[in-house]
Amino acid sequence: MIYSHLPNKTTFIPTPPHNEHEIFRAMRLYPDNAKIYHPHRRIDATSVFWLNKLHPTALNFAAFVDPKADDQLGLSNRILADIHRLAWKFNVDRIITRDYAPQHPFNKWLVAQGFRLTEKMTEPFLSLSAFKTNPPSILTTNRLVTASQLLAQQKLWQQVAQISLTHYRQGHPNNLVGEITLADWQALLRNQLIEQVPTVLLDDQGKLASYCLTYRSSKRAILGEFAEVQSGALLTLIHIQLAWLATHESEAKSVALRLKSANQLGLQLYHHFDFDNSPVYETYMQLIHPS
Repeated sequence: MIYSHLPNKTTFIPTPPHNEHEIFRAMRLYPDNAKIYHPHRRIDATSVFWLNKLHPTALNFAAFVDPKADDQLGLSNRILADIHRLAWKFNVDRIITRDYAPQHPFNKWLVAQGFRLTEKMTEPFLSLSAFKTNPPSILTTNRLVTASQLLAQQKLWQQVAQISLTHYRQGHPNNLVGEITLADWQALLRNQLIEQVPTVLLDDQGKLASYCLTYRSSKRAILGEFAEVQSGALLTLIHIQLAWLATHESEAKSVALRLKSANQLGLQLYHHFDFDNSPVYETYMQLIHPS
């Protein structure tokens, strides 16, 4: 088993960081794509790569160099040269790495090699036990649609999925989205949905006003894909969702908000509700040219 030969966090860091480095997560997910650098008969560095069919023009990678290793610059150059060769092999025009801020030394070095920061993401959370609100009076009216009801209403479900896919494409100008059918996108959106939670708010004419697809992850609910067609409608829906989760979702102790720095609606939710701060996850990209 290749797993037995892969380094873990304690190989490089006697006290594991509070925020797990991307390299260790990626090595568990893609062990066959990991490479170990041991020029001095000990593990001095490691890297791993992976591809994502949803973003076919990019090669994703993570790397880590032991802070105690000799010739860290030489190791860093070797790793980056290997990643470039993989990018040319798979015929992609950009390479991407991500990790929590502040970046470890190798990722900081990448900036000097032409990588640029393209995205910041965080998942601030809100304790449901501390959430107190009087939900809007429409909580019991037919203007609310649960996730399970949404999945059964083909026209409304397609409308929500199309808006979500359009926003996803617009939100990734630096990591282009490939061709994907609406049916395949809907399959991605359905995964781990909390189906009983109010998910769509309709206006008085029965038209879509806002939606928020909410997901289950361990002991936390995640406010994932969301949008509004009518101004202010999303805040109303999130009030209802939080009140519902606090009283109905016994397994969820908190709610996380999937937030990107360019998402103005998400920032509005973050400032409106009492979300706690969370580590920032940064994405760095370099455009490359064929050899």
